[in-house]
Amino acid sequence: MKSYVITITEVDDPQIALEDLKAQMAKTELLKNSIGIVSVSPDCIDSGVYAAVANALPFPLAGMTTFSQTANGVNGMFLLSILILTSDTCEFACGHSAAITGTADVSSLMRECYADVKGRLSGEPKLALLYPPFPEDSLTGPATHCLRALSAENEDLPIFGSLACREVENLPESMAIFGADASSERCALVLVSGDISPEFYVGAVTDEATVISVVGVVTKASENRVLEINGMNVKKFFEQMDYFIGKDINETASSSILIAETKDENGKILSSLAQGILLLTDEYAALDNFIEPGTVLSLAALTKEAVVATTGKAAAWINGHEHGKTALIYTCLRRWFAAADASLKELDIIDQSLAGVNYQASYSSGEICPTSAKGEKILNAKHSSSIAACVF
Repeated sequence: MKSYVITITEVDDPQIALEDLKAQMAKTELLKNSIGIVSVSPDCIDSGVYAAVANALPFPLAGMTTFSQTANGVNGMFLLSILILTSDTCEFACGHSAAITGTADVSSLMRECYADVKGRLSGEPKLALLYPPFPEDSLTGPATHCLRALSAENEDLPIFGSLACREVENLPESMAIFGADASSERCALVLVSGDISPEFYVGAVTDEATVISVVGVVTKASENRVLEINGMNVKKFFEQMDYFIGKDINETASSSILIAETKDENGKILSSLAQGILLLTDEYAALDNFIEPGTVLSLAALTKEAVVATTGKAAAWINGHEHGKTALIYTCLRRWFAAADASLKELDIIDQSLAGVNYQASYSSGEICPTSAKGEKILNAKHSSSIAACVF
């Protein structure tokens, strides 16, 4: 597989953007099958720049809006980047779900979407890229339901991707991208078959950032809501912890990370996820992802130092893969805020570290990445406060 990166910095004028696109496409050599993975500022959509670029390309596009990104050394908030994948030995197919509304059966919609996209491939898919929009109400959003439904359709399929991203609530809605269209209600899906062996990395915080190792074990939970830890009401449990004494619990919880580990009967870790605490009420703690009773929790802090360290580790992992000269990277927007005065440092580390790799790195509202693969059952999950990478 070959890859190329297209970057468009013109936000307002479609004609200027098309001239830039033409010059960059002249340097590409498309093979039999091609697709483009998009990260784009919502401003490029509003101005018509994105639609003009999408309609001018001879291959399908899928992806998401983002707050900020970098692609092969070009970075910024107002940017359109396209990671072109082209191959004689891989096939690509993309599509989108029907509208996911408050009354929609998400599982049925994703089954239909998967069947439609898979039907355009001649072989079994080896990789899925999933881009749900970030919902208005993140406490009851459909992204995890979409991921679970897609995983149920093919338990051997690794799923990578990201929830579409925006900065704050009063900015334009985050949107999934498919073709020249963008939607705040539909998921975009890409399936890849053929000669591809993707590998994955996900990291949240370093061991040094752990505040309390093994806080407790979830004893009662429903979907993404923890009701009890160690048999105690979750609010009372957190209130008794020294870490929260003298602090506003919800304010402190919003800047903390729960490291949630599930283990098998022999104590082997099957999955380790970073979970953000979205809301803490008298009855429950709402997390970023579904959680099950028996999950072991540790408490960590997302600091500037943790962001810098984990980004460096991710970049080193990517560089360590000789065959992996193409990388998709998604990093949580919480990391940008956590880095404070060094908020641009994460993208700088990526740019300085990945010479010789075609990469697209974008801020995310939720990182989708397998937590285990290669000879074991694939566990696809939505992460929080993490940096996730896929190389191939």
